[in-house]
Amino acid sequence: MKKIGFKYAKTKNTGRKLYNPSDMLKLYIYAYLNVVRASRKFENECDRNIELMWLINDLKPDFKTIANFRKDNKERLEKVFKEFSII
Repeated sequence: MKKIGFKYAKTKNTGRKLYNPSDMLKLYIYAYLNVVRASRKFENECDRNIELMWLINDLKPDFKTIANFRKDNKERLEKVFKEFSII
């Protein structure tokens, strides 16, 4: 993850740990494969989808953290999705 240059997802100044970029990337890959695009829907999936809970170690990022991760790592996410695209 460091080689690609992913940045940690920043949380509010409430004392919580930063989310690991690999967990956030797993969230994005899972959501996009399941046609979930909005960060609020990502947040809902983290609360209701058992597969996703297992995949990201039962993390509960809020929609703003998810959106900030996307914003802060836009080029890196595009690079990852292009790398695994079959088109």
